[in-house]
Amino acid sequence: MRLFSALACAIGAGLVAAQQQQVLTVSPTVAKKSQFGLCAFIENNINSATDGGIYAELIRNRAFQEGGTSSNVGTGTLAYWNATGGAKLTLTKASPLSQALPQSVLVSGNSSTSGFLGLRNSGFFGIPVRAHRYTVVFYARANSAAQTTFKASLTNSAGDKVFASATKLVSLTGQWQKVEMQIDSTTQDNARDNAFALEMAKGTSPVVQLNFISLFPPTWKGTTARADLAQAIADLKPVYFRLPGGNSLEGNNIAERFTWSKAVGDVITRPGRKGTWVGWDTDGYSLHEAYKLFSQMGAQPILGVFAGYTLDQKAVPQSQLQPYVDEVANQIHYLLDPQGSSALAKQREQDGQPEPWKLPYVQIGNEDWLSEVGKTTYDQYRLDAFSKDITTATSSKGNVKLIASSPYVSPKSRLPDVDQHDYNTPDNFIRRWSERDSWARNNTGVHELEFAVINTGKCQGSLYSNACRLKYPTLIGAVAEATFMMGLERNGDITPSAAYAPLFHNVASVQWTPDLIAFDSQGLVKSTSYYTQWAFGNNRIDGIHTVKSSAPAGPLYWSVGTSTDNAYIIKLTNVDGSAHPITVQLDGGLGFSSTTTGTLWQLSGTDKEANNDLSKPNNVLPTTRALAPSDFGAGRTLKLTLPPNSFTVVRLPAGADSPK
Repeated sequence: MRLFSALACAIGAGLVAAQQQQVLTVSPTVAKKSQFGLCAFIENNINSATDGGIYAELIRNRAFQEGGTSSNVGTGTLAYWNATGGAKLTLTKASPLSQALPQSVLVSGNSSTSGFLGLRNSGFFGIPVRAHRYTVVFYARANSAAQTTFKASLTNSAGDKVFASATKLVSLTGQWQKVEMQIDSTTQDNARDNAFALEMAKGTSPVVQLNFISLFPPTWKGTTARADLAQAIADLKPVYFRLPGGNSLEGNNIAERFTWSKAVGDVITRPGRKGTWVGWDTDGYSLHEAYKLFSQMGAQPILGVFAGYTLDQKAVPQSQLQPYVDEVANQIHYLLDPQGSSALAKQREQDGQPEPWKLPYVQIGNEDWLSEVGKTTYDQYRLDAFSKDITTATSSKGNVKLIASSPYVSPKSRLPDVDQHDYNTPDNFIRRWSERDSWARNNTGVHELEFAVINTGKCQGSLYSNACRLKYPTLIGAVAEATFMMGLERNGDITPSAAYAPLFHNVASVQWTPDLIAFDSQGLVKSTSYYTQWAFGNNRIDGIHTVKSSAPAGPLYWSVGTSTDNAYIIKLTNVDGSAHPITVQLDGGLGFSSTTTGTLWQLSGTDKEANNDLSKPNNVLPTTRALAPSDFGAGRTLKLTLPPNSFTVVRLPAGADSPK
């Protein structure tokens, strides 16, 4: 698809000249400070976003938890495992590795022949084979002491081609022992169905009991995160991250909810739970893993806590709620108590996180407005019960603000910050550019912790299920989201954060579309919406400037402000299918001239329904260029032509008279 720069639109120059010139006049002073920041939200489990996604573990069903019909721990199967070398695989609960991982596999076979026998795993839709050093970890024991040679291999799906392998002689006893190996691969193979095998030498192998068989590639900066996915998030420069949040926090029922105390500590002590959306959620990527990952990106957490409501539309009765309130209070103490000051602080240190978290926000529940039961009980007793104890637990821990998961509770006078979620059409998001201009300034912040254009809006019926539901974000969807976000940004005094959702989409495991980043075992693709998020994250406005327009908003929209690094940032969208000229007058001079250096970043195209996917990852890409003298008019103005279906960001270094 042809992309357009700001001054090179593929339309007749006469048509552009004939259009009415819209003029934006920008006040030289900051009208209000903005706290608006991008939030990254990885909703655990959906689209295999964590296990099989950001969590870099390559083995699926590593502890034989998955594949069963029950949500009870220890009822998994041998799903995604196959025997090799004539081995017999038998699940057992005898001599469990841990209470959390009670089920393991017995590997037996003919010990009188040469070669190897064991088991092979297909991974999360294939094991990627790269020229990497892979780390193998597993636990093994045997009823009778013996020395056994283990071989770990990267293979093709049939197992008849070995790309790389490593061996290790291990002295087995009746006690579980942790075995670590490394596979140094010098090969890259792009097949999407490669596998991993763990085998024992025949002739010396007793019946061997195995559990927690793990394979990691190199990860992002020493975290547990898949490197390419993590870097794509880091490039967005998020200010906040939300965890665990979403439906995974609530669970499909009370037994499957997120329980923080079962999701910290050594991974072999984490039982996991049946996935809210798919498979088994190992909770391998959980509180500390997310905190370590996003802290290195400079982002701070918005912590979601379970608030007594589950997706089967059941709320914990008021008379039975206190244990769940206590659970959350303990979680807050665990995360925030000073080092060594309490038993929970000491537990946190033992779990590898000595320093307390930096925690600006706690969100109570998730989407408690979606059913009458959830809405009523949240309003009547759940919000107050959790708010009271969380406030007590955080009273000496700095300024921790609370976010209600529902914007509809009453009375309004007792609302903390609230969270609003919006999934809709391009037209809907465009119309809402000015929505928050008239909202009350009453010390209640309104977060937008889930939003996305999910439907073209051209079909009848539910946006969630009709034929116009999007599989991938489109160009016009990304421009509409930019328009909506400019409205949030211009009202950044009451809108602290916003998060596109969901973030990830494993193309082999899809429960929700569209998503910001699509990926498979081999790579990823950045959507059109990704580039919108990138533009906001990398051009954050700290001070909002008032803008007067010579014509009403539409089809051109704007947001103008100054950044913390002393630059003027002008964001503009054109939601029309034709190009439109625009003049931006920075009133009072504001310290730039025609010789000022600056940049123009732009996402645009003639096909508004164009998208990126794994087959065409570069179909729609932004362009960046330096501003030219011809972009500046008399009186220190910018004179641009905005291409059709476009989002433009102009960045100008501020002069000596810039507002402070």
